[in-house]
Order: sequence, then C-alpha cells, then structure tokens
Amino acid sequence: MMVEIGRKVLPYCLFFIWPLAIVPKALQLLMLSCLLLFFIIYNRKRILVWKMNVVEMLLLLYCVWYLFSMMLNVPGAQIDRILASLNTVAIWFISVFLCFVYRNTKIDYYVISRIGFYNILIIDLLSIIYFIKPGLNLHIGGRTFIGYDWLDGIETGRFFCFFEYPNLVAAFCLIFFPISLLFVTRHVPVAFAYLYCVISLLPILAAASRSGVMLGVVMVAVGVSVIRTHRTSTKISNGVLVLFISLLMILLVIARGKNVGEKIIDIYASRSGSNNTRFSLYSYSLQKMLDVSPFIGCGIKETIPEFGPAVPLGSHSTYIGALYKTGIIGFLILIMCLIYIVKTMYLNNKNNVPILLFSIIFFCFLIFEDIDGADWLLALVLSVVGCVSNDTSSKEICLET
Repeated sequence: MMVEIGRKVLPYCLFFIWPLAIVPKALQLLMLSCLLLFFIIYNRKRILVWKMNVVEMLLLLYCVWYLFSMMLNVPGAQIDRILASLNTVAIWFISVFLCFVYRNTKIDYYVISRIGFYNILIIDLLSIIYFIKPGLNLHIGGRTFIGYDWLDGIETGRFFCFFEYPNLVAAFCLIFFPISLLFVTRHVPVAFAYLYCVISLLPILAAASRSGVMLGVVMVAVGVSVIRTHRTSTKISNGVLVLFISLLMILLVIARGKNVGEKIIDIYASRSGSNNTRFSLYSYSLQKMLDVSPFIGCGIKETIPEFGPAVPLGSHSTYIGALYKTGIIGFLILIMCLIYIVKTMYLNNKNNVPILLFSIIFFCFLIFEDIDGADWLLALVLSVVGCVSNDTSSKEICLET
C-alpha cells in the first residue's frame, strides 16, 4: 500500500506547488519538511544504496559552506535575520534531498509534463482575468491577486497571482513552460499549441517583470521552434496564422493605443528608480562582503535603513547573493553546480538542444532574481533538475530543434 501511494504521489509533488506557494513562508518550510519525511519513509530501504552524483555533491557542499558562513556571522546579527537565514539554509538542504530523490526514483516524465501544462493553463487564465478586470483584487491568506508599486509617482498594479512577489510569476512560467512541451507536442492540436506558446507570455507581461519579459520572448521562440519541428502537418499554416494573430493581440494589449516601441521603452524607463536601487544594492552588498570576509562571505542577509526592511543585502540576484552570503569560495561552488547541472541534463537527454537553451534562459533570469527568494521556488527548481537528470525514468524528452 505504501509503495503504491509513493509511486502515484511522487510525480505529482510538483503540482503541490500551488497550495505551497500561497501559504506563509514558515508554513512552506513545515510542508516541505513533511514532504521530505514522507520521501525518507517511502525510500527507507533503498536510500542507503543510492549514490549522489557530482551535481548533488556540489549542492550539498554549497549548503554546508553556507551554514558554516552563517554560523561564523551569528554574533552581533539581528535575531529576525538569523531566523530567516536558518530558514533558507534548511530549505537548501531539503531541496538538495528532493533533487536526489527525483533523480533516483523511476518516474513517468510524461505525467510531470502534463502537470506543467495544467499549471501554465491555470496561471494563463488568472492573468487573462487580470487584464480583463485590472481592478479586481482577491485575497487568500494574506496573499493578493494584484500588488502595487510606485512608478514615476503613479501607483501601478502588478500581477502577483497570490505569490510573495511578482517576479515569482515569471520564474513559474520559465520553469513549467519547458516542462509542458512534451505533452503539448503530443496531445495538443497544432493551432492551439502555437496559441499556447503565445499566451504563456501573458502572466509575465501582467507581472511587469523586465528581465522576465525579455527572456520570456526567447522562451516562446524556442517553444515555437520545438512545436514546428514535431507537428509538421497540413495544419501548420493555420498554426502560424494563429501565432501571428495572437502576437498582434498581445502587442495591442501592451500598447493600449500607443506606439508599441514607445510603450516597451516606457516600461523600462518608468522603472529607472528601481534600476538605480537594484544596482546600488548590488554594489553595497559586494562592498560589505569584501569588508567582512571575501572568501567566506557575510552568511546572514542584513537589512539597512537605506533599502528598508523588505530589501536585505545580498538579495535580488542569485549570483550577487551567493557572493554576499558565502564569499568567493561559495560562489565558485555554486557556479560549478550550475555548469554541471546544464551538462548533466544535456548529456542525459541525448544532447537535447532545447533543454540546453531553456536551462541557459532560466540561469540568465537568476542574474536578477533570488533562486531562494521563496522556499517553494528553490524546491521546485532542484526537483526539476532531479527529474530531467533522471536516467532511470520512463521518459522521452524528444524536443530537438
């Protein structure tokens, strides 16, 4: 009975992200801890014979180094920041174990792909509601459907989708869209497949994530190329027509009566204050790391009055954050992890070019986003790494361009 439950539940844990993503961070840690406990119980007879690969060993080494750096910097640190850092370190260890489990457990990748497809459809539908009813703001347990920030003195709405902050919407799409393509290329009519690619940009546009929009366009282009390769048929012209009509509709939504080029420039220019704050934060974080300990790092994300309590040092960039928290040594370990992740997924899937491209797109996104900014995000990313790196699964990732 336990074996049967584990076999059926394991692939669907990625779908667990929706209830996980809308609860408070402390509850996310509890839920992920319970998930970890379940995996340990389910795999208790096999886990001791499983072997870690290079990626998992490097990730574990990074976790240990992060914990070491944090412990060295506890004296004099703010209590709330110590607790936040403990939460982050714990999530790193849990996420590494999830990666380990997914890589060593036989799974059906097609099931994971179908889950990814449904997840994208759900967030697409929610973003369409946002565009149709921009003033509609729903609340679930303290989370909001729409959030607001100030651009050029004007309060502007952004699509939060009940997540902690809007850039998580872009991260969600950049992860689940590539996963969904196996299902899309096999079971979705070609015209709808092209439409699906285009509307997958809507949540990112609604969230007004600048880096997300640029990388989302590249993501969709790769997705269209994959579908075009696998769904060559007499309906291809209809699919292309739907694609261009959909693109036109999106551009009209963006423009709202203005020149499209001017509107795109306005989006980036209007957030010049945000750009200045972000790069000032990067500069201050790196200087603090160099002053405290260049090789070990500062360990704990502190807050200072200049940036406010919601923007700790070492945030808003995975790579700057790694340098700040773990110093040059931890940063090099993390970079080696990412290189081996890309190499493992690429070679483990018959030199699959789209997987390589999607990986690069997401790691570029991390230049301006924390991979551990939300507990569920880190757990999701490393779970996906484990799935795609799994060489024992009944999967067939045929996405060659």
